[in-house]
Amino acid sequence: MASSGSAFAWLMRSLRHDVRLPVTLPQQSARLAALIEALDSAAAAVSAAPDVRGALCAVAEQARRFTKSEKVVLCLHGAAADEGLPDEDDFVVRGRRHEHPQEWWAAEIPSLSGEALEQRAPVARTLGPARAWLLAVPVRSHDEPLGVLVAINSVGHKLTAEHTAFLSVLGTFAAASILNARLAERSRYALLASERERIAREMHDGIAQSLFSISLGIDLCRRTLARNPDLVAHRLEEIQAQLHESMSEVRRYIYDLRPARLRDLGLTEAIRYWVRETVGGFGPEIEIAEAGPPARLPGDVEACLYHIGREALSNALRHANAHRIALVVEYGPGAVTLTVTDDGDGFSPLQAEQAERPGTTHGLHTMRERAEALGGTVRIDARPNGGCTVRAFVPVSAEAGA
Repeated sequence: MASSGSAFAWLMRSLRHDVRLPVTLPQQSARLAALIEALDSAAAAVSAAPDVRGALCAVAEQARRFTKSEKVVLCLHGAAADEGLPDEDDFVVRGRRHEHPQEWWAAEIPSLSGEALEQRAPVARTLGPARAWLLAVPVRSHDEPLGVLVAINSVGHKLTAEHTAFLSVLGTFAAASILNARLAERSRYALLASERERIAREMHDGIAQSLFSISLGIDLCRRTLARNPDLVAHRLEEIQAQLHESMSEVRRYIYDLRPARLRDLGLTEAIRYWVRETVGGFGPEIEIAEAGPPARLPGDVEACLYHIGREALSNALRHANAHRIALVVEYGPGAVTLTVTDDGDGFSPLQAEQAERPGTTHGLHTMRERAEALGGTVRIDARPNGGCTVRAFVPVSAEAGA
């Protein structure tokens, strides 16, 4: 009974107070936690890389830091290179320049890479003359070999099991990151090609035709000056107005290609500047506002929303016959939304669907491509004689805005 009473008393004390349990976490759990933390850090670094080259650098640097290797090489298409390394764009090196000169390990990587990719497992090789060893981890996605991640160290430098596991997981992660970065680059190239086609088409339909008309007008003035100077004076006034319009178009193209003010002023102020320079005091009333706590956005997000906002404003100015246009940038948790609303003619849903196809003059397809490249969306709400609303939603990571 005494023992039962003592146990009951201990239980009651446990309910009233925190009890320190006699449990010690094994060292293996601490190592696993460090491994998970390192992989999480690597994932964040690689995800923030702007392109394939940036992804390669991030992977190599994370591999060197965690394993404390003397040198790390990440080489793409290593299995296909028969002599030395591939082009410089396809490999990165991290480590001290004076340690392990490239002359000897560059000759070893192609054969080592082929062996690791064929076996789909890490492969180690010791080189006596160099008093060093190499550990190659395959970088592949399913059946597609992409390259190899190589740790280079002196003979006395050891790697733990956690280091090898980290390199193996990082190699798999690197493959997915490289493929994603390639897809993003292709998307950007496609978007640039679409932009070039749009600008060329607009210049052909706008500036080129206007300059041709001005040239004809000046030639007519030259032929008519002697017999009808009053008519020439009136025609020159028309030509001057055409020139002013063409100059405004040229300025708009320049700002489209090189929005330098975006970096200096931020999103909304850059849009205001564009409106002042390209529209002036003519046309409908344009209101630009912000909602939510303002924050400086990442460069790619700012550029995306700037171009979408400018395109939506241009559409409303050119096609809507609107009296009032409003642009609002709303900053929210983890995302930013840009909305452009006009009270113009609008269009039917069928026209909206047609306008979103490539090759149209409204540019709605390009807006959608810009947003989707950053994981966002663009929604267009319109109805005949009911105006139009363009709403672009783009996610923003918490770290990016910091």
